[in-house]
Amino acid sequence: MQEFSPENFWWNNITGPCEMINSAENALSEGYSIILGVPAFTPWPEKMRNILHGNLSGGDIYITIINAGSECPGNAEDFMLSKYDTNRKYRSRLSSVQEFFLRNNLLKNHIFWVHNFRDKSQISDWLNFCSKYPSDSAVKGLFILDTEYENLLPAGRMRAVNFSDYAESYDTMIFASFLLDAKEYSRPQYSRNWKHYLSSLAAMLCGSDAEVAERFIRSADFTFSEPLDVLRMIADIFPERSADSSHILGMLNDNDEAAVMSRIWTAQVQVFFPMIELARVRIIRSDENLAGRIQFALSYLESHGSPMTQSDGKTVTDLEDIDIGGLFHLICRANMVKIDDIMLKEYISLLRSFRNSLAHMTPCKAVEVRELLDFEQDYENKR
Repeated sequence: MQEFSPENFWWNNITGPCEMINSAENALSEGYSIILGVPAFTPWPEKMRNILHGNLSGGDIYITIINAGSECPGNAEDFMLSKYDTNRKYRSRLSSVQEFFLRNNLLKNHIFWVHNFRDKSQISDWLNFCSKYPSDSAVKGLFILDTEYENLLPAGRMRAVNFSDYAESYDTMIFASFLLDAKEYSRPQYSRNWKHYLSSLAAMLCGSDAEVAERFIRSADFTFSEPLDVLRMIADIFPERSADSSHILGMLNDNDEAAVMSRIWTAQVQVFFPMIELARVRIIRSDENLAGRIQFALSYLESHGSPMTQSDGKTVTDLEDIDIGGLFHLICRANMVKIDDIMLKEYISLLRSFRNSLAHMTPCKAVEVRELLDFEQDYENKR
């Protein structure tokens, strides 16, 4: 059985990355040269290039790789003339270089893959050259300008295929979900809720950088490890990411711990706020006797002129409107609703504490997440 390959899975199975490769192939098949925008945070870029190269190869079409940084000391026109006008027949007074190449079929059946540009000015020079080449098929010759810059505007018969236009954090979340179901990445202690949290956390922290997300997931047991500590541990593996202040590792490099913790908090809010709300409803509706006693307590407070007021300032008189803080007050603090289930009281207390931390924009620690999800697992098993 073939060993699982995260880079293969990302580029062959996840929607956004697959669509990037398909769009590049479609543009070329329709007779357009392309700007292939591959920024430094692109996951496993060589895998993408290998797949695209393999899909384009075959038949009568040849792919010629041009290392612009080392092979082209001058401009694009001079380079192409030196390589493909070997008989020195070009005369500038008669036509442009591009028209000369096309009229004489000098670039036929070739896709020229130009990469490793020295700087943006060299890219601009090649972009100017390619935009004026009036080909409409690979039979007449086409170009791929492979660059880390994604803000280049295509002209003429060119299209831009930029990684950031196709892949997003949602792709990373789906990718992480698959990883956590694979034996190489899953751990026995990871329940369904743990996998949901970790896939959301990886996507929120890493955005569309699935390569960093993959290393993040497999580097630690998150039932004990803090996400910030894991990011610090893997930062040295991706030094090029640290130069980008918008990347999570760039934030670490800039000592912007607050920005990292904000992303952790956001992931926790997205996963745990709905979980806490569902737990509240489950507690209220799990036992008619308990529900009746909670409603009686609310009615008693209202009839005696001191109705319950919750943290949002709203007065609560109906059972369905009580929040987890209100349940905690009636059951655990004021002891107006007595229950014998000590574990349930601890659960309500934990839910309230967890909710309050997130409400005050404070991310919860790994031990708190573990405790909450252990309770959730216990209640899942009781159902």
